[in-house]
Amino acid sequence: MILVTIAAPSCTRHFQKGRLDQGVQSLSKYQLEMEGYFLDHGQYGEDNACGVSLPANSEFFAYSCRTDGEDFTATLTGVGALEGYRYVLDTSSKPHKTVMFEGQKVSNACWLTRDSHC
Repeated sequence: MILVTIAAPSCTRHFQKGRLDQGVQSLSKYQLEMEGYFLDHGQYGEDNACGVSLPANSEFFAYSCRTDGEDFTATLTGVGALEGYRYVLDTSSKPHKTVMFEGQKVSNACWLTRDSHC
């Protein structure tokens, strides 16, 4: 019984971090798609709508994107078991940001998935 008590949180954390990796990988792919869209159209979208469809929301993630045409900001927000995580992708010089990690507000210029520092 003691082993289960010790192992269960570790297994949960392992699966959680794996899902976070999948989420930020989807943002990386989205970044490439948005840059391709910009090259083809000279803008990231119109009327606040990003030119590339976002990945589908899932049991663990909700996605959003907004644009003014010249710049865009895409956000990945953890839901359910991943509530308390939020990642941002934008067109700044440091496009990958973590704004919430393990329920705490942070300001990191990278996508954190395993530790609270880059």
